[in-house]
Amino acid sequence: MNKQLYLHIGTHKTGTTALQHYLSHNRDVLETTGWLYPRSGCPGGANYGHHDVASSFLGHGEFDIDVLREEIDRSKCSRIILSSEEFEFCRDPKPIAQAFNDLDVWVIVYFRRQDDFVLSEFNQNVKMGSYTKSLTLFANKLEGQGRLDYFAICSRWAGVFGHERVLANIYRPKESVISHFFRLLGLKCDACIDPPRIHSNLSVDARLIGVLRIIGQLREEGVNEAFSKEILKYVREFGKSLDQQHKFSLMNITDRRQFFQRFQASNAEFSKHFAGGEEFADPGVENAEEIKVGENNVPLLLFKNLLLRLAKGKVI
Repeated sequence: MNKQLYLHIGTHKTGTTALQHYLSHNRDVLETTGWLYPRSGCPGGANYGHHDVASSFLGHGEFDIDVLREEIDRSKCSRIILSSEEFEFCRDPKPIAQAFNDLDVWVIVYFRRQDDFVLSEFNQNVKMGSYTKSLTLFANKLEGQGRLDYFAICSRWAGVFGHERVLANIYRPKESVISHFFRLLGLKCDACIDPPRIHSNLSVDARLIGVLRIIGQLREEGVNEAFSKEILKYVREFGKSLDQQHKFSLMNITDRRQFFQRFQASNAEFSKHFAGGEEFADPGVENAEEIKVGENNVPLLLFKNLLLRLAKGKVI
């Protein structure tokens, strides 16, 4: 009987880091129950997923797949979990199938509703300083990359591994992806424990997106790095003082619905052929209480305080 490989391919912004952290933290315990979460291919540090493995199939890095294969073959575990959201970018899964052709491979993927996904990715990229243009341009970029056509993504993997081997799921932000993942695999681990909390992927308050974009633009224009970092540090501290009674978003319900409707046909096919008829929730249900804020918004108090600090010479 062949070993079973469960290949979790993300996608991004669907709780992947939390899931990988949990699996990594409980690696030894899982192994006693017959589940292998390989050490090979995990970069280390705060990177708990098999990103080196994904990178090797994407033509990046120098990770040797044979090292991973040796760990899998040597293990007495009959079920293996590999997880990296970077697999999302794999346009041709055939080399992956060839590398694990002696294993029964199941592809597990989670998708976030398109409007929510774009907002979350935009937030992350602006926060990291890697994107400074508008939300509209960012959304068009993701759509152009094919990252918002979930039916096409599933079909690409199904064309290699088989339709029945693609386990597609709708990500619900208010539900635990860890619990869902374990139920999906029929994985029970009473001895597993929660790891220390990490905050690497927390979204920044939407009210600060405007000023973060400006800081990113200043960096692109060659403004002193120490100056930019000092402002960024103050903005983050200011963010902690913001009223958290309400949730803010760069899209209101109408914006969300209009954007979501662009993918109606693709989502219908995705739901019918891969998600067992499950559908994405209506934005009016999940996001009804949000307040829209402009993507160029800069809180007046923050602006005033920054000017005062500049006047007093407190910003380098």
